[in-house]
Amino acid sequence: MNISWRLSVAVWLTAAMVIVTGCGPAGNTQAPMVTTPASPAPAARPVPLPDRFPEVFPPAPEGARLLSTEVVEQALLSQDFRTELGTMVHTTVRYGHPRGGGSARVLAHYRAALPAAGWHIVADEPVDPDRDRPRPEAWPAHRLRVDGHGYHSIAVTIDYDAIATTRIRVSEGDQSRRPSTHPPVVGLPDWYRQLPAPPEGSRRSQIRITAGAGEPTRYLIEYSDAHLPDSRRDRAAALAGQYRHALPGAGWTIRREQDRTERDRSGGVIIRRSITLAIAGHGAVGEVHIGEVTSAAGQWLDATLAILIETDR
Repeated sequence: MNISWRLSVAVWLTAAMVIVTGCGPAGNTQAPMVTTPASPAPAARPVPLPDRFPEVFPPAPEGARLLSTEVVEQALLSQDFRTELGTMVHTTVRYGHPRGGGSARVLAHYRAALPAAGWHIVADEPVDPDRDRPRPEAWPAHRLRVDGHGYHSIAVTIDYDAIATTRIRVSEGDQSRRPSTHPPVVGLPDWYRQLPAPPEGSRRSQIRITAGAGEPTRYLIEYSDAHLPDSRRDRAAALAGQYRHALPGAGWTIRREQDRTERDRSGGVIIRRSITLAIAGHGAVGEVHIGEVTSAAGQWLDATLAILIETDR
């Protein structure tokens, strides 16, 4: 299967800001509950476009403000979630539009700007909202589909509301790069090279970089132990011990540590343990979060490792 292609750019115009969250394979990996590290609020500054965002895409309408960006690099896995097939990168930017003209003005802008920038509009059609859903007026009313510059199935969807936000998403795949054997595709600051190498048995599953106006840039790096045998026990303690030992030698200070265990009854007793190391160093603050899921009988079910870093740069 050849997946070295650029998949799509999706542009959505919605009435309110859409918050995108990463989801791991259902039933396979317990998503880590990572808390936001405490850090002083940085001074407001413009949000730059990500390096991977296509330069050929037309700019937003006059007066639009870039609200936030997100770049997600994740492992492309087989159906059983055990074999790496390559790397996917999703780049998303979001604009807010001023009052006046609403969605009609934004639609007119892209109808003119996309062809002028070399994009081909292959569909320009109304979208009927589902009248059985609540607030049907908030559902999309019009959609453009665009191809060009090596991208396919670009969707520009516009709703009826007077205030709109624009979401532009670019997806790319590379079969030649597997996260377990290749460095990240996305650019990361110098502190990334100062993090201890992940322990044996862990493989990088996702990097999520988010930035918003007046907010620090957040880097969430997730690892997975889903490919380990079910017999692994006390994985959380082992991972925490390795990072507790390696972080100070790499120039990081461990500011505090938290260890929690919770029991969940759902057809049996499931025990969830989470260990968090709050760290600082190399111009950034962050947390190392380790999770483990076992049964009441002590059977190892799952383990997760996530590192969340905040920086003003």
